[in-house]
Amino acid sequence: MLLSYPNDDDRSRYAMALSEGRVPVIDGHAPGIGGAVGIHGSDREDSNARGDDWTFGCVSLLIAYALLISRLIAGARSASERPGMLVIMAIATAMVFQIFINVGMALGFLPVIGVPLPLMSAGLSAILSTFIAIGFVVSVKMRRFVN
Repeated sequence: MLLSYPNDDDRSRYAMALSEGRVPVIDGHAPGIGGAVGIHGSDREDSNARGDDWTFGCVSLLIAYALLISRLIAGARSASERPGMLVIMAIATAMVFQIFINVGMALGFLPVIGVPLPLMSAGLSAILSTFIAIGFVVSVKMRRFVN
């Protein structure tokens, strides 16, 4: 895969983002690393479980996202009006797109572009917009019995 970089600074920042993003996955065991230790304060020489790191957390998070998306689709199917169904499906599609892009970036299949993971990002605007979108879904689901 060829990527074009405007200058060397961008290339070094891209490489740093990829390598720093892999540090917790390589160093952590089943629960991962972090908390009070952080990724730079850990001892990386005794890491012998490469490949199965964060397995439980990642799989459980993907299962939770699958459950959320399936509930969104079920809500769209039970919507009483077509515009409500389209709103819910647009939100579900946007969340699936964000999850797909973020997982692809974490696995190294896609370039790092800064798409936040829904409900897990530290950015306030991403969390706020996701909560507003879920509020729209709840509103559509509440109004299915009004007519």
